[in-house]
Amino acid sequence: MPTEGKPPVVPLFGLSFAALSLEAAADFLAKEAATRRTAGTAGPLFVATVNAEMLIRAREDAQVLSVLRQADVVVADGIGVVLAARLLDRPLPGRVAGIDLMEALLERAAAAGWPVFFLGARPEVLPRAMAAVRRRHPELVLDGHHGYFTPEEEAAVLEQIAAFRPAFLFVGLGAPRQEAWIARHRPRLSAALAMGVGGSFDVLGGAVRRAPLRWQRLGLEWLWRLKEEPWRARRMATLPRFALLAVAVRLGLAREEPGRGSL
Repeated sequence: MPTEGKPPVVPLFGLSFAALSLEAAADFLAKEAATRRTAGTAGPLFVATVNAEMLIRAREDAQVLSVLRQADVVVADGIGVVLAARLLDRPLPGRVAGIDLMEALLERAAAAGWPVFFLGARPEVLPRAMAAVRRRHPELVLDGHHGYFTPEEEAAVLEQIAAFRPAFLFVGLGAPRQEAWIARHRPRLSAALAMGVGGSFDVLGGAVRRAPLRWQRLGLEWLWRLKEEPWRARRMATLPRFALLAVAVRLGLAREEPGRGSL
């Protein structure tokens, strides 16, 4: 069970992954957000959803690793991370997909009457995503801004978020940009919780089809995404690299911790 303010963790490739199931993670985060709202804690709880591609990026880019290490809670958003943890005898309860965690938190926000802010997606997609969420949760207090703002417009976006004072701020700017954005602006964000959600708004808005449930259960959502979006092939090339890395670490042929001398 998590201790007060901190979940149990599994160390993996230089990060500490929360050893929580999807529902346990949603309950833990909702409770922490409620505590922060009541106490008026400055700055949001920072949640990072990390998959194998992000772990490879963090291994090769010290800035990405630094940003991810600033997160209060890191969840395994990818079957590759779950399998690697099992291979290294540090099993996780299962995959916690960012979109599923967001959906679970939206349910809790709607029940509690907490406001939610969406930041991200194209200007024509975000309203559709918000409309879909409102149909599912008519009682939810929801605001948002698309992700195609200029550096000159960023101050106005931050002011909009500050005025709304959301319990949950979901940022869909693509990884690792969204995590870097949260980390950079964290002191100014009035939310109780901020989490990167990648392309989740595109799924909610109908611009992208998510894998059928049977694909998700088989751990093949990555293959479905490749089928639907062939342009991801270059990015998907990190998956076999990560698998080989996990095997090499298991055999003692590579260092697990990122840094000098690691593969």
